[in-house]
Amino acid sequence: MGFQRLGGLSYFAGAEKKDERVLVPDLGSLTSIYDRARELFYYLKGGQVDYGEEHSKACGHSQFGRIYEQGHYPEWDEDHPLHFVGHSAGAQVVRVLQQMLADKAFRGYEGTSENWVLSLTSLSGAFNGTTRAYFDGMQPEDGRTMKPVCLLQLLRLGVIVFDWIDISWLKAYYNFGFDHFNMSWKKMGVWGLADCLMGNTGKSIVTHVSCKYTCRDEDWWDNDGALNTISMTHPRLPVEHPSQLVVRDSDCQPLQPGIWYYKIVEGDHILFIINRERAGVQFDMIYDSIFQRCRKHVFRKTPTLPNQAHQ
Repeated sequence: MGFQRLGGLSYFAGAEKKDERVLVPDLGSLTSIYDRARELFYYLKGGQVDYGEEHSKACGHSQFGRIYEQGHYPEWDEDHPLHFVGHSAGAQVVRVLQQMLADKAFRGYEGTSENWVLSLTSLSGAFNGTTRAYFDGMQPEDGRTMKPVCLLQLLRLGVIVFDWIDISWLKAYYNFGFDHFNMSWKKMGVWGLADCLMGNTGKSIVTHVSCKYTCRDEDWWDNDGALNTISMTHPRLPVEHPSQLVVRDSDCQPLQPGIWYYKIVEGDHILFIINRERAGVQFDMIYDSIFQRCRKHVFRKTPTLPNQAHQ
């Protein structure tokens, strides 16, 4: 069984029966959910990341990215499905990946299906966005543009400059994942940097959370500092998925495909990302229990609907 980290913000877990391997992919931490889903596929299967011609032109970046000479789980298919565990945006990444598998969206892989995903476990998953995005600078009018002066603008400018200076040892230590945007000074020069900073290039810099609602209802008050609790329990868009609150372990025995089982645990979203030691041992215990449950999960051949898995 494998367990992996997505872009420094999320965890992934995968395994076929009796496989105890642990894997930790390093995907873009601030790139779009779409891009990370594509990268995760090629990380597992191998080959050069293909973001798709239409998508790449629309977002202003190269169609092809990193090359994985050897996939970390090349046998991955419907007969060797994977368990996934995603934290925060990682849950969105896996759901988008499962939809891509169902849509057979990877060139040269016509046999993919939603059943390549055996289960999805989400920890503080951003299923339905977060109202925090408005506080950080997202414009409520359209949910896409940012205020001229805000935290998100500072983040955007910082990422652009970081990639532009292109210091190899620094990017080896931490990489935001924007190499396919070709923002290095070697490729765009000073004037290219100016255009990028002014937002004239059409390049897409995306934060790891997105906002879906403008609702200020009291149902959205409870949160973990970054995400609203109501957004984490189960997907509600475009239609609400079946769900069940888990109080005792017996409440979800046996697990049924297509139902999101959720449990409320006290914790701080940001502390867990920035400083795991301060988050405490409770998160280690949570992961251990998830991993053990995945290891005990019986291999199934019953198909599930796209984007619906276990939480």
